[in-house]
Amino acid sequence: MSVLYLLSLPIGNHEDITIRGLNCLKEKSYFLAEDTRVFKDLLKRLGIEYSQKKIDSFHNDSDFKIKKIIDELKTGNEIVLVSDAGSPVISDPAYPLIKEAVKNNIKIETFPGVTSVIAALELSGLPTTPFFFWGFLGRDLKDKKNMKDKVDYSSGTHVFFESPQRVKESIKYFTKEILQCEIVAIKEITKTFQSVYRISSESDVEAIDERGEFVVLIYKNSSSAKSYNTDLSEMVKDYLEKKTSTKQLAKILAEVSGIDTKEIYKKLINNE
Repeated sequence: MSVLYLLSLPIGNHEDITIRGLNCLKEKSYFLAEDTRVFKDLLKRLGIEYSQKKIDSFHNDSDFKIKKIIDELKTGNEIVLVSDAGSPVISDPAYPLIKEAVKNNIKIETFPGVTSVIAALELSGLPTTPFFFWGFLGRDLKDKKNMKDKVDYSSGTHVFFESPQRVKESIKYFTKEILQCEIVAIKEITKTFQSVYRISSESDVEAIDERGEFVVLIYKNSSSAKSYNTDLSEMVKDYLEKKTSTKQLAKILAEVSGIDTKEIYKKLINNE
């Protein structure tokens, strides 16, 4: 029977593998791994012989392999998809393949397990309903500004990944730009040097040891979150009363349509 299995792997401590996950690793013979070396190392640590297993790579640059994989699944193959750690659908390359599998009526099964997002929420002590997961934070200042807007306008806990090279810089930006929020940074979840940093001052940021993989959480409650409706009505009122500028009109239209302000502004000035 054609089945694509999604198998979550431990995010740091190999003993976090589930019993079902361990049986899957032992019994299945065809695997797609984000990094085959990392996957084989895990199998060694779990005492699983893999010389007779088929292990191919599948990562963010493997879209060209999707058609071939789907064709193999159609022949009745069972294939197990794994990432280096955690769930293969959390900021990892699974989605394009899953989408095609669903299109082709291929059965999807899951062997769930630990994920850094839920583990971070547990360790943070922040409210978990609602929470928003945004994947990796972009490198540019505009990416930080976009995250700031998301936090400002959506009450709840916002979760994202950040690189060790930029984590201090990013947290300093958010502590300065987002008022009345709580920030927690967690590194190396489930590993030997797991650390939880609860940020309340600049000295807390400086105390962060940047070596490791980070999950950052920002919480803003509903009483301090901004309202789109209030801001939008104020912008409309200001524009109608003062006819302030084409830029102001572009901002209003962007709020309503969800289209980027710069794109709308260009269209407006081209039609003037």
